[in-house]
Order: sequence, then C-alpha cells, then structure tokens
Amino acid sequence: MRFPVVNLGSGDALAGLQDDIAWFEAHRANLAAQYAGQYVVVKDAAVHGAFPDFQSAYAAGVAQFGSQPFLVKQALAQQPTERI
Repeated sequence: MRFPVVNLGSGDALAGLQDDIAWFEAHRANLAAQYAGQYVVVKDAAVHGAFPDFQSAYAAGVAQFGSQPFLVKQALAQQPTERI
C-alpha cells in the first residue's frame, strides 16, 4: 500500500496534531479499554474510527480528512518499546 504524502503546511496544522497526540496520551487508558489493540483515527480530540490494522485506519483517515493531518495510534495501555 502506498501512503500519500501529507503536507503539514502551517504551524497551526502541526499544533493541531500535537494537541491530538496529547489528547490520546491523556485518554490512553480509556481508549485501550474501549478499543483494545485496535488502531484509532484521532482528529480534533475525538476518535473518528477504530480499525484492526494501521493500513485500514490510515485509509479511513485519508478518506475522511484528505490531506489534513490526523493521528493514527494503536490503543494500548502502554506505548510499546523496542530494544535495538
């Protein structure tokens, strides 16, 4: 699957994405309980869908928001870490 390039444009768009990241982190426990392991599409401090894989979530986000920035995160109680 090819992913379109999203132009973040102005600082306002990036600030909105940063706000959505902060909202996700503040609500991580509730989101993990409600959407257990699914990938959620977040924009404007709201969940706009939950999907079984990243590709489905990303495609739905592009369909809903076009080139506007949006967040796709897996709803897990803790952020996974990997050792390299």
